Amino acid sequence: MSLMFADAEGKKVAQSPMEHLRHSHSKGVHDIEPWMYAHWTDSLIQTVSECDPRFTEQLGKEWRLCFNRAIEFIKRGYEHG
Repeated sequence: MSLMFADAEGKKVAQSPMEHLRHSHSKGVHDIEPWMYAHWTDSLIQTVSECDPRFTEQLGKEWRLCFNRAIEFIKRGYEHG
C-alpha cells in the first residue's frame, strides 16, 4: 500500500516498483484479472472502516482516489505485462 501512496503522490521512487507490480500481476505471470481490483479495494476500505474508529466516508473516498491511479496502471498491463 505504501507503494500506491507514493505513486499517488507522483514520487519517482515508485516508478520501477510499479512497473514490476504491473508485470507480476499480468495475465502471463500471476493472472490477476482486472475485475478483481474492485473487490480488493472494497475489502480494504471495509476493513479499514471496521478497524479505525476515526474512519469517515470521506476518508474512504480519498483512499479510493489514491489507489485508483495505481490500479488503473496495473490493469492496463494485464494483457501484455
